Amino acid sequence: MKENSLKVINAGDSRCCLIQNEFLPGDPTTYNIVQLSTDHKPNNVLERNRIESKGGIVDRCHERDKNRVNGDRRLSVNGLPHRVWRPLGDGPGLAMSRSLGDVEATAVGVTPDPEVTEHHICERDQFLICASDGIWDVFTNQQVLEYLLTHIRSKVAPMKMAQLLCKTAQRKWLESKSMTDDISCVILNIPELAAHSEKLEKEKHQNKGNRDQTNGQAQQDGGGHKLDSLRHSTSSSSAHHRGPARARSSGSDFSAANNGSLLDISRAAAGEWLAGAAAAPPGDDLSDSSPEPREERGAGRRRRRRGEAAGT
Repeated sequence: MKENSLKVINAGDSRCCLIQNEFLPGDPTTYNIVQLSTDHKPNNVLERNRIESKGGIVDRCHERDKNRVNGDRRLSVNGLPHRVWRPLGDGPGLAMSRSLGDVEATAVGVTPDPEVTEHHICERDQFLICASDGIWDVFTNQQVLEYLLTHIRSKVAPMKMAQLLCKTAQRKWLESKSMTDDISCVILNIPELAAHSEKLEKEKHQNKGNRDQTNGQAQQDGGGHKLDSLRHSTSSSSAHHRGPARARSSGSDFSAANNGSLLDISRAAAGEWLAGAAAAPPGDDLSDSSPEPREERGAGRRRRRRGEAAGT
């Protein structure tokens, strides 16, 4: 469900129905029930044609079992559901024409492809009922509506109505003295569901707007930090190179430093170093400009004093 659109996606023999309030003049409590999905049973004409085109057989029981079933007084072929069979063998005996995970049945025309129905929600739509065939095999659509009307008018909660419907269906199965089928049911209040869906959509758009605003601010702040960092790095590098380089050149060679270009500064510094190396006399090691150690300077002064004393 999104905005005012309700999509029912079904593969199998479960059923989805919609209870509507008709708001007829003089009788505002008139309701009707609308089926939104198709029961995918093997005896459905379109489903049967697909199965038989794939080599499958649609019958109430396998051909070789008919005599055994008819000979048993407790069973009747006419009382059995239509199933999908292979031409030879016992399987799969599936009582639906579409299902998920029945690999064996896909070879004889059973498909997992769902059927999609879309309904535009209006003000008349009140309740949505989704139930397995354990409900619909013992209730018609109209019987389900009549059963639920009393609870709807008494404002019983949808979950409670679903529980009561399942218990009543179970009693019907027990009364029929046959095996009880699986029974599942969900009932939703459409107006409440629509309001909740609208609220979620608004929160989604609001959260997206907040994220976009936060990301934009973060990018702006991040760009400012990067620019400040670049300027700081440029200033530090310029100061670092300016000291030794200015001893041998004028400041005009470092005019690029004022433009904040680290690349130009590095090139200028390298050029000045190479120029100084080329101008130095042979044997002059520019890489070692550190002063003599204190011990060597002291020894030299002592030798000079001894020499001066000897000359005197």
